[in-house]
Amino acid sequence: AFKLKLVLKMPRTAYNQMVYSFQHKMELSSEGVMLHRIAILAKIEPTWYYCCLNSCAAYTGEFSELSHCPYCKEPCLSPAGKPRCMLGYLPFIPRLQGFFQNPKTIQHLLYRYNYIHVPDTISDIFDGEH
Repeated sequence: AFKLKLVLKMPRTAYNQMVYSFQHKMELSSEGVMLHRIAILAKIEPTWYYCCLNSCAAYTGEFSELSHCPYCKEPCLSPAGKPRCMLGYLPFIPRLQGFFQNPKTIQHLLYRYNYIHVPDTISDIFDGEH
């Protein structure tokens, strides 16, 4: 299911609908569970933020003390005082570090650096003037 979501760039709502539609045929993890498992395998801990139920805003920074969404006016917390919706954010630096641990990726990124230009010859996109 993860590869399908990744390859098709499937939005959260479409993935969740797929999980719901096929629940009688197979057990598919929710997007949140799937992302949590990926984070564990990648050894990256997500940072969790409260967010609007309608995904209008994350309650951080200037929004951290709000009781209602500044855009759609939905309450931030349930009547029980718990967040109505949470956003799992995988920090950028550990993701970037993981990105550079793959030798194939490193070779692709070094392509431009290692490319040798032959004057008066266009054999690559980097041979152009603009």
